[in-house]
Amino acid sequence: MAHHMEWRGGIVNYDRAVGPGVRERSFWGLAAKAHLKTSAAKVALPETRRYDRPKVEIEGGMRAAFWRFAHQHYHGRKPLFLVDVAAFTWFAFFALIYGAALLAGWLPDFIEALVGLFLIGGPLMLGVLHRRIRIEAAKSPDALYRKRLLTSR
Repeated sequence: MAHHMEWRGGIVNYDRAVGPGVRERSFWGLAAKAHLKTSAAKVALPETRRYDRPKVEIEGGMRAAFWRFAHQHYHGRKPLFLVDVAAFTWFAFFALIYGAALLAGWLPDFIEALVGLFLIGGPLMLGVLHRRIRIEAAKSPDALYRKRLLTSR
């Protein structure tokens, strides 16, 4: 069981493998870590927080595509609050209409239920996603660009 360094998404682990899935901190691993901290030629690793890194590759790809789209469309202008209001108003209106119809005893067939799902779920999804873009863009002028870079790794 040899000492080794391994790269894990911005973190270098100086551990010794003890058993399947179990690692033990070793003196030499800690010494190598201390050397890296004091070394004049250390490489600046990108700072990533655990909750910023995608957990699943497909989810990470979708997340990167979403922030790439947000940056492409909103790098020159601010996202409007009015778009959020319109999407949530559309969602609330059709949720109220379909809810009242269901309470009145209406039973939709497959096509009517599918149309209702699109009329209610589509605007809700768009409103929530646009709200996330607006909140991120309000953090700083280059926040969407930084989010795009962070998720494309």
